[in-house]
Amino acid sequence: MPRSQNRQGFTLIEMLVSVTLVLLMMTMFAQIFQMAGGSISKQRGLAENDQRSRTLQTILKADLDKRTNRWVHPFAAGEDVSAPESYVGKRQGYLYISENDLTRSDDDYIQFTVLATMTARNKDQTPYYGKALNLTSFGVTVNQPDADDAQATANSTGLSTVAEVAYFLRNGNLYRRQLLVREPLAMFSTTPQPTDTNFSSNNDLFDVNSQNPLYSAIGPFWNDFDYTAFRGFSSTGTLCAQFLGTDHLDNSGKTMVGIALAKPQYRFGFSPQGIAGVVPGRSKEFDGPATTANYIGRYTMQECSDPDFRYPQSTTTAGNIPTDPALALTLDPIDGTVTGPDDFSQGPRRGEDLLLSNVHEFDIQVWDTNFGGFVNIADPSLPATADFAQGKRSGAVSSSYGPRIAENVATNAINAVFDTWHPQIGIDFNGDGTTPEPPPFRPIRYRPAYLSGTELTRPAWQANTTYNVGDEVFPTAAPAGAPFFYRCIASVAPNKSGGGEPKWPKADGLTIGDVSLVWQAVENRKPLRAIKFEIRFVDPSTQQMRQLTLIQSLVD
Repeated sequence: MPRSQNRQGFTLIEMLVSVTLVLLMMTMFAQIFQMAGGSISKQRGLAENDQRSRTLQTILKADLDKRTNRWVHPFAAGEDVSAPESYVGKRQGYLYISENDLTRSDDDYIQFTVLATMTARNKDQTPYYGKALNLTSFGVTVNQPDADDAQATANSTGLSTVAEVAYFLRNGNLYRRQLLVREPLAMFSTTPQPTDTNFSSNNDLFDVNSQNPLYSAIGPFWNDFDYTAFRGFSSTGTLCAQFLGTDHLDNSGKTMVGIALAKPQYRFGFSPQGIAGVVPGRSKEFDGPATTANYIGRYTMQECSDPDFRYPQSTTTAGNIPTDPALALTLDPIDGTVTGPDDFSQGPRRGEDLLLSNVHEFDIQVWDTNFGGFVNIADPSLPATADFAQGKRSGAVSSSYGPRIAENVATNAINAVFDTWHPQIGIDFNGDGTTPEPPPFRPIRYRPAYLSGTELTRPAWQANTTYNVGDEVFPTAAPAGAPFFYRCIASVAPNKSGGGEPKWPKADGLTIGDVSLVWQAVENRKPLRAIKFEIRFVDPSTQQMRQLTLIQSLVD
């Protein structure tokens, strides 16, 4: 019998089968790990975007909750703010929105004043802080911004419950600029603002042309102070930087020379008044006057802190007013910073105002009551009846007021601006020689038939005239802004008005008798009720896109 032999290994077929199985298992494991890794990366990106959304929403909503202008309706030109129906106490400071190019969603701009102690919608009363250079070495021991935080020792920090806040998008970066409105401690001085070398009250502490300047052009100002200031004239007639104080929120003053933040020429980023060759009160939002100019929003903290900037205590190194919309700028093609005619790209405060990076969209829409939805201001596709249709702009002033010096309606390069205005702006924006000017948009339900405009009309009341229930009239001489019209709610025979005009009530819902008629006051003004923000951004590590929609009510 042949002797049996033991097998010493695998056959070739067995080896091929085993290797194939191993490869299949490794491929499956690799795919599983890849899917798991991709899922973790995606979840990380979503988590990062969620965190950014929460932070952005918290900051933006908190600012809007603290806005000083609570009844958001533009002042009429020449409006009597002493009348109770003006609600001037609810209309302090300002709110400004610029739509810019109507075909884009990355060039919208908003700027407004905030008050930390406003608790109608947010109970947090934490004040606003900012940088404040200590001026002791310049001879100032009291009444300086560094002392406003009540700290006994110098800490180069200022404090205020009031600030100007601006949001804008440039080069994929969403910025939030905050500038304090000065609120000096009462114990340091009885004057509302810093004083000059003689400690008078003309606010020219930063007058670089005075004989003994306390703060010379060593600045730049916005490298040393996170405060809003404007370039104006001291009592001696020299140009200088002047602080704005909390009393400048008030809009009840009716003098043409009065200073108020609601007047555009005193706001951050707007062209100043009284400077030769500069049209006052325009917002600097583009790199030049052309209708094809690039949007910049505002100068960033990096640019404002550059040694060449020097504004507002002086002109720039090249002798320019940087907030003049007619000034042509050159932008760096990579990071979008201003590099000419003055190079502002070397400021040390880089990124301090950066709120969110890798942003693709920052779109602002306002609620249009007539349209019944959120709209872009002056959108050409809106029906003519919409409150913010292009045809509702207030005549020539709307084409003059805004960041664009020249308009091109065909390309939607127009001044599409909403501004809460001031009852007496005191600037002739449209060059017709008449002041004050009306705001760009001021939504109302009707206008008196005896006034010009685009709104639907209602007639003036007439004596000894037959009226029926539902008829609506205006007074024969409606106050500026036509705050109320009057609806007939009761009419009995002979259904005629009296021989003398009634003393019209000045509050919504109040009634007045008129022989056999009863009239009821109806609010004619339509304040802005809500704003919608569409913000789209991406997580750079995972390329996960996120869109945040924030609808902010403006009704308390």
